[in-house]
Amino acid sequence: MQPGREHGAGPKVAPVKMAPPEEEHIPTTAAGTSDGLLDYQAAARYLCTTARHVRELWARRQLAAIKVGRSVRFTKADLDAFIAANRVRAVR
Repeated sequence: MQPGREHGAGPKVAPVKMAPPEEEHIPTTAAGTSDGLLDYQAAARYLCTTARHVRELWARRQLAAIKVGRSVRFTKADLDAFIAANRVRAVR
């Protein structure tokens, strides 16, 4: 250490303020897909859940999907059918 200089002394640096993340717009098609096919992330946003939950639904074959090579894609029609099939009606 230099003489006359205390540990921790030095110029004060102002903390950097990070901008909040921008709201993510739900696209009609997911990035890198074509004609309304949604990837796990886009399907999760459509169902208001997580991508992990969508993967679990697909693994249990509770959610219909299209395989394109290694990729799994979902259509909005299949997601809407899943929503309708899992609707719980109110009891009067």
